Amino acid sequence: MERKGPPHLRSIRLADGSSYSMVPDFQSITLLRVLQRPRVIAFPVAVAALVSALICLLLSRYQTFPLERLRRAAQNIAAGDLTQRVSPSMRDRRDEIADLAAAFDKMAERLEKVFSSQRQLLSDASHELRSPLARMQVALGLARQRSGGRAGNELDRIEIEVERLNDLIGQLLELSRLEAEVDPARADKVDMRELLEEVAEDARFEAGFRGCRVEVRDAFPAIVQSNASLLHSAIENVVRNAIRYTKPDAPVEISMLADTDHPNSILVQVRDHGPGVPEHMLSHLFEPFVRVEEARDRESGGHGLGLAIAERAVRLHGGEIVARNEPDGGLNIQIRLQLAGGELEPYALLPDTARILARAWKKPR
Repeated sequence: MERKGPPHLRSIRLADGSSYSMVPDFQSITLLRVLQRPRVIAFPVAVAALVSALICLLLSRYQTFPLERLRRAAQNIAAGDLTQRVSPSMRDRRDEIADLAAAFDKMAERLEKVFSSQRQLLSDASHELRSPLARMQVALGLARQRSGGRAGNELDRIEIEVERLNDLIGQLLELSRLEAEVDPARADKVDMRELLEEVAEDARFEAGFRGCRVEVRDAFPAIVQSNASLLHSAIENVVRNAIRYTKPDAPVEISMLADTDHPNSILVQVRDHGPGVPEHMLSHLFEPFVRVEEARDRESGGHGLGLAIAERAVRLHGGEIVARNEPDGGLNIQIRLQLAGGELEPYALLPDTARILARAWKKPR
């Protein structure tokens, strides 16, 4: 016999007179109950969680890996390496990311062709201009002989303009060579203190005519691995640019600093005491043919190529070059270069006297 009542509270009476009631357990699942029944609840839940985590990890890796590859390629292109391609690493994909990679490669290929044709045009035009320029110089010499001094001022002016044009063509050829990276840095060990002294000695001749001076401050022994002539030219361009714009009787300061953020690098700093540069122009200083002020640059004789050549040369050596305005006036250009032998010696940052004593102390007795 079965008693009436709610289904989950009904009693069932058997033939022998005994009765049974079924009472469901509505207790919630707690951590204690899971731990008390590991084989029934804990183990399946743990396996399910582990499998889910593994699947999520694989899916996220599958989605983020090509995006990371695209990010690195974009950074390399921004740094000047236009040969980056990402489609070959995504041959098995047939989704939107693969389409994005194909579009990215087409863009990079187009940019490489445009920049290559631009460099080739610049190089070819510069070479072609050399021949008529040489003929102009010969004609100028003949005109001086035949004029008998009657057109001396005009011929002097023509000679000045021819020299400026010759200098411009030479800078264009150097820039195109550096852009094509046909003259990579050789593994020469260069003493930066000696190189800065040579640059300063050569620059003092030009500084004397402009009424300023060039000083080397805080130089210490440091060896970098580079092309000596290329690095000399890069720093010389920066120093000559500083000489053009520093105030009369003011120094152009060349110094070396330890790079605290990069222990295996040094900083070469060139500072002038001129009017500085507008803040919005600082990021464009190292672009070809960029002039801060047209009138001032024409008066100084600059073509806007010196700092561009310096930037390309420093970049070939794996370094960086940045510019900033000083609070008390003047432009400060810093060049970061990697050391050939790792970190600086501890005594390299000491004053000269202390450095000499440290060297003597290290010698065997």
